[in-house]
Amino acid sequence: MELVAQMREYEREAEEPTLAGFLERITLASDVDSYDPEKGAVALMTVHTAKGLEFPEVLCVGLEEGVFPHQRSIRRRMRPPRKSAASATSRSPAP
Repeated sequence: MELVAQMREYEREAEEPTLAGFLERITLASDVDSYDPEKGAVALMTVHTAKGLEFPEVLCVGLEEGVFPHQRSIRRRMRPPRKSAASATSRSPAP
């Protein structure tokens, strides 16, 4: 239902609504855009979204050997997935 509501809002607000315009609008919007560290709330995001950001504390859940980064990326020495995993675990500055 949220998707339909977002589409209707876009149709009302856009001068010339298009599918490409809608997709651009929703992909550029992120919870990180409205993140306020003063609120003291938990921010959930993907590894990709967290790229380039720092937080006082970071918890990476679901990290499991062979799952993230995937064992195929390790065997084939694929750099991007391994780099993403390393980046995810370093989003918090050293104490």
